[in-house]
Amino acid sequence: EIDSDGSASACADIKVDDRLDAVNGVDTTSMGFDDVMDLIVDAPSPVQLQFSGPTCQLTVVGPKGETTFEVKKGANLRKELLARKQDVYDFKGKMMNCNDAGMEA
Repeated sequence: EIDSDGSASACADIKVDDRLDAVNGVDTTSMGFDDVMDLIVDAPSPVQLQFSGPTCQLTVVGPKGETTFEVKKGANLRKELLARKQDVYDFKGKMMNCNDAGMEA
């Protein structure tokens, strides 16, 4: 939840599920909450914050041409491709993988 009285509420680009990736160019993706807060508090003003959302854009180039779509970070790529009717395997791969029926052991 974004506090309506906080500074984040003034920026329409920041969403609830966004992740803070960097503070003034310092990667925060593997830092704990307290370390990130210390970095923000100790940073000179203005502080540059870099965020990323819960999805990423994926572009597939294949026999059917180029298709771009968004997927949730951490999603199963094979399932996402199949849901969008994208080929996961070429002809030989399909034959080796039960005709792409998802029956691999």
